Amino acid sequence: MQSDQHKSILWLLTTVLLFLLILLVGIKEYSSSGDSDVAGETIWSHEELALLRSLALSTGNKPHSFEQQTNKFASSPAAAAFGHRLFFDTDLSRSGATACASCHHPDKAFTDGLVHPATHLQPAPRNTPTLVGAAHSPWQFWDGRSDSLWSQALEALESPLDHGMSRSEVIQLIKKKYRTDYEALFGMLPASDDSAAIDRAFTNVGKAIGAYIARLEPAPGRFDRYVAGLVGSLDSAAPVERLTRTEIAGLKLFISDEKGQCVSCHNGPLFTNNEFKSINVPDFSGSDRGRLAGAEQVLRNAFNCLGEFSDSEEESCSDLIYIKQNDPELTAAFKVPTLRNLSFTAPYMHSGLFPRLADVLRYYNHPLQRAGDHLDIVPLDMFPHELEQLEAFLMTLDGGINVDLKWLKPPDNGRQQFSNSEVLRATQAGFQRPEAPQVVVISSQH
Repeated sequence: MQSDQHKSILWLLTTVLLFLLILLVGIKEYSSSGDSDVAGETIWSHEELALLRSLALSTGNKPHSFEQQTNKFASSPAAAAFGHRLFFDTDLSRSGATACASCHHPDKAFTDGLVHPATHLQPAPRNTPTLVGAAHSPWQFWDGRSDSLWSQALEALESPLDHGMSRSEVIQLIKKKYRTDYEALFGMLPASDDSAAIDRAFTNVGKAIGAYIARLEPAPGRFDRYVAGLVGSLDSAAPVERLTRTEIAGLKLFISDEKGQCVSCHNGPLFTNNEFKSINVPDFSGSDRGRLAGAEQVLRNAFNCLGEFSDSEEESCSDLIYIKQNDPELTAAFKVPTLRNLSFTAPYMHSGLFPRLADVLRYYNHPLQRAGDHLDIVPLDMFPHELEQLEAFLMTLDGGINVDLKWLKPPDNGRQQFSNSEVLRATQAGFQRPEAPQVVVISSQH
């Protein structure tokens, strides 16, 4: 009798172990199988499809260009070509060692890969944001203290943390090296003692740089092609894009009203609402006021949308006219960044605190919450595998830069050509062209 009981227990244990073994093998097969989801196989509701369409880059979903509102040269190829030369020119700095490209490397989606940009003078207090797609934001810098690309460029030229030049020094350089380019676009350069005319010429230099940066558009990634297949906007000859089950699960978490709620801030084709949010990410100064100070600065900025140097009508400056200011909730609030090309733009956040995207997601899962602090997010409360799914989806937004390769190389300007070997190596060999013309995709081997 006792022997029969032992046999029954042994049989039961064997059955349970066999069941668990089959279950584990099934899970492994599911996670490591082709792990692909053919577009259309996943069931999406009409509301979800509409939301996915609003997030995808497509010819029918182009974001508005704020640069064109205040910069009448924003669409000028000649202005962009002039700005391109200026962008890579190290002579456009007091030391002769710093160009715009010193902190905005094409191979890193126009960031620099550093926690804080190290200029020739001293480290800057914040991480370098990407310039790709920046023309579609009403605010520039992490605190939004400029409201156009050209006014952002002008601040960098004068800032002791960046180029450290005076306006008259900038114009003297233009006279010496770029007189023909400048005067073909903007007319005669001013006399050295005409401060008002120098201010106007200085503005024109910024608008040329802004015209160049405005060309740096994000290219569609796998997510965008997946959505195009779902909504039937792909060319009939184009292959249907596939997302893995893990990526699909991450996408569902991203747009969920209950779990992720990511899309409440990261929306539109650039995955940003261009607003300012406080999420308590520590900075190294401990006293960065963020948007609270940025709002004050942009209103005082002589080069803002309402200023005399702007090409905009007053009614087009609604973002500045109705700006939110003097609100304690703006303290330590920073601009919601784009989520495109994330694999090229580490480290992350305004302070460059997180070296990996996984670190960012873990912080969002359990953000710093202190008594009395205003916090614009709620903890994600996701399981580790859900965070991995979310990260996998975010990688499908990598598409590179939708611009001809020539705009990513230092121009042939002689000795002032920016000589950073990493950028030169990347622009000469590290970019890959997809089948469609006029598109450059940043290599993932980076």
